[in-house]
Amino acid sequence: MQPHTPAPHPLLSHTPHRAARTLFLLLAPAAFGLIYFTPPARRVLLPTFAHVRATRAYPDGPALRTVYTGLPPLDALLAALVAFFSATVDGADEPTRLFCVWFVPQLAPLLVLLHWEAGRVGGGWVARPTLFALAAQLVTAGAVLPLYFAAHLAAHPPAPAPPRAQSAGALAAAVALGFLLPSAALFLVPAGPAVSLDAKQVAAALWQPFPLYVAAIYRVLRPAKDEGTRTSVQRAYTLFGLLAAAAHWAVLAHTLRAPAAGTSFAHVFVPYPLHAPLGVAPAPGALPAYRRAVRLLLQEDCLCAAGAAYAWFGYVRWRLARGPFARWAAAMVFCTLVGGPGAAVAWAAVDREEAVGAVKADAQVEVRGCQFEEKRDVRVS
Repeated sequence: MQPHTPAPHPLLSHTPHRAARTLFLLLAPAAFGLIYFTPPARRVLLPTFAHVRATRAYPDGPALRTVYTGLPPLDALLAALVAFFSATVDGADEPTRLFCVWFVPQLAPLLVLLHWEAGRVGGGWVARPTLFALAAQLVTAGAVLPLYFAAHLAAHPPAPAPPRAQSAGALAAAVALGFLLPSAALFLVPAGPAVSLDAKQVAAALWQPFPLYVAAIYRVLRPAKDEGTRTSVQRAYTLFGLLAAAAHWAVLAHTLRAPAAGTSFAHVFVPYPLHAPLGVAPAPGALPAYRRAVRLLLQEDCLCAAGAAYAWFGYVRWRLARGPFARWAAAMVFCTLVGGPGAAVAWAAVDREEAVGAVKADAQVEVRGCQFEEKRDVRVS
C-alpha cells in the first residue's frame, strides 16, 4: 500500500503567486506616478522645492536651514527632506500638521509588520526591513510598500535560513522609542513662541533616519534567545492599533468641532482638488499653492500605503480561505472608520497571526496523521 501524501496547505504551498506579485509590482509605479507626476506635484510642489533649494527660503518667507552635519552631501539630502517636512510644522499650515499627527501613528503597525516578518521569513529582501523603511522615508511608503509585499510573496514559503531570535516586547519598545517619540517631538507642537522654526528644522533633520533608530534599539533590546510568540506579537499589534485609533479620534474630534474653517474635516482629510466639486468652502486666508500640494502628497501617500496593505492582507486571507471573505472585508471597513487605517492593519495582522497559527497546527496534525498511516501500512505489509 502506498503511503498517503497530504495535500499541500495553501500557506505551505510552493506555488508562486505570480498574479499577486505582478499586481504589487504594478502598484508601485502607479503609486509613484500618482504621488509625484500628477499636476499638483509636477507643476507646483517640485518647482517650489527646487526654488527653496536654490534660494534657501520658502516662497512665503521662512528661511531654510542648510547646515546640519558639516558634510555637504549629507547636508544637501537633509536640507531637501527638511524643506518638505518643516513646511508641515512651521506654524503656517495647521491642517497639514494635524494630518501628520493623524498619519504618523497609522504607520506604527506597518513598522511592526516589517520587522516581525523579517524574523519569520529569515532570508531574501524581506529580511531587510530597515532598507524598506529607509526607502519609504525617502520615496514615500505608498510607493515602496507594494514592492515589499511583492518581495514577501516571492519569499513565501519561508526561506530555509533559520529565523532570527525575536521579542515582540523589544520590537514594540523600538517602534515607540525610535519612531513615535521623535515623531511626537516633530509634529505635536508647531513652531511659534515656544519653539523656534530653526529648532523645528533640527528636529525634522533628526527625525529623518528613524528607521535606523528603530533597528538599533531593537537590536540592543532583542534577546539572544527567541522570546517571540504569536500571542506576544498580537499584543504589540493591538497596542499600536489602539494608539492609531486614539490619534484618529483625537484629530477627528478636533476637525469636527474646529471653529476655523481651515482646520475642518474637509480641509484636513479631503484632497484639495476635490473641494470645488464637493462644494467645500475655501479656507480663510488662502495658503500658498505649494502648501496645499504638500498636504495632498501626504494624503496620496497614506491612500497608497493603506491600499497596498489592505490588498496584501486581503490576498493572504483569501488564499487561506479562513471564513467568509465578505465578513473580513466588512470588518476592515469598520476598523478603518472607527480607528483609521492603522487600526485596520493592526486588526488584519492579529487575524493573520491567528490564521498562521491555525494553519501550522493543522499541518502538524496532518503530518503526524500521515506518519501514523505509514507506520500502520508497514505493519500490515
